[in-house]
Amino acid sequence: MTAENNEREVRIRFSSIQETDGQKTDISQIVEGVRSEEEGVTVLRFTEKMEEMDATVESTMWLRPGEVTLSRTGGIASDMVFKNDNDTMCEYSTPLGMLSFVVTTNDMSLQVDENEIDIHISYDMYAYGSLVTSNELSINAK
Repeated sequence: MTAENNEREVRIRFSSIQETDGQKTDISQIVEGVRSEEEGVTVLRFTEKMEEMDATVESTMWLRPGEVTLSRTGGIASDMVFKNDNDTMCEYSTPLGMLSFVVTTNDMSLQVDENEIDIHISYDMYAYGSLVTSNELSINAK
């Protein structure tokens, strides 16, 4: 990492467990990505492979104390904001159309240091007042 270019390559391990109607789906990947610092905010950029949709998704995460923002574009598109004990709105663009959700962050831990990032987020997604999915997202980057 140089003063002119603070980007550096990182290996990102992520696991996403989604429970819908009692059925659990576990998606785990190891991808190469880029970590940078932008105006005091830690940023992770990486590409996810969505095998079930035969598509790729470009993901960017902005990590601030007490808040994680995840923006995705490509096969699916969404902007999700996670804050402990907080509800946020999310529009999710899929090949089937636009879906709107309320995202409730149940628990979030975020540890960022010079060499490693650990994120764990437990959240629920609601549509029209009904629970659609319960989710566990874990990310480690170093």
